[in-house]
Amino acid sequence: MIEKVLFVFLLVILSCSCNECKDESCFNKESSKPSFENDPFFSKFPTTDIIRLSNGQITQLPFRVVSEAMLIYGSANLNRVKSSFYYEGDFSPIAIGNNHASVAIWIMEYSNTDAGPYNEIVVSVLATKGKELKLPLEHDFSYVVTHEEAYVFCKRLYLDSVDPILAGREIWGFYKHARPVPILISNKEDLRIFNVESDQGKLAFKGQVKRPSGAGLRAELRINVATSNDFYQTHFNNTLVGTQFVKPWDPQTDELIIGDDSFMGEMLRSWEYNPKVILYSPDFKFLVARPQNWLPADFFKKID
Repeated sequence: MIEKVLFVFLLVILSCSCNECKDESCFNKESSKPSFENDPFFSKFPTTDIIRLSNGQITQLPFRVVSEAMLIYGSANLNRVKSSFYYEGDFSPIAIGNNHASVAIWIMEYSNTDAGPYNEIVVSVLATKGKELKLPLEHDFSYVVTHEEAYVFCKRLYLDSVDPILAGREIWGFYKHARPVPILISNKEDLRIFNVESDQGKLAFKGQVKRPSGAGLRAELRINVATSNDFYQTHFNNTLVGTQFVKPWDPQTDELIIGDDSFMGEMLRSWEYNPKVILYSPDFKFLVARPQNWLPADFFKKID
């Protein structure tokens, strides 16, 4: 049943091109750490913009990323998540069943990006723009299955490096914590271990997850992404590719302790977040495009 749901999620809902990967070397981080040069995925997307950040560093769009990624999809109290969307304009969280929202914690270890290597934590909500949407709650995988009108709405982010903080805030308006914080991510045998603290030493969350095993599914897909008005709001497209392994949350092997830091932990606690499904990719790549409200340099010449 789980395998069937996974195939529906990847093949039907996301309309992606896939092939199976059964090679356990997929878990070898060194074997999945390509450079941008001559990479068949990144070479399909030429540079559209060169940008100087406020600290003088130069980066480009689309922004290129190679990561070992783990996403923890879970349920949250819909009304409490809705209350945090009061200032988010036309965006609203998608209802899963009668009173649930889909919230994901992204635990990202970037080995190569256009701002250098760094670690990042993202809390996102499945949302729509300009309408409300309700999807059925049939099983825990209902929190993972998305919709063609859905946005990955990024509410808050922690990072451990300055340059990608500036890039995210200045280009796309990501509500990234302004200062780097300690983000510890490691593998121990078949466990993915993580610990995130605020810049004041308070715990955001920590835990460990047994990485999914078996046959992975390699997928290339495109998703809609939006950022929060807590900083400033934009929306854009991400194109992703990677070998994906999925499993249900198992309290016997998986643990998540949510702390009380004011930026992320308190928010997750107030939403009554409850983990349901793990998605793991050892060779995750994606591109972050320019915001959709950007206009070409010759725009006004075209309308004169």
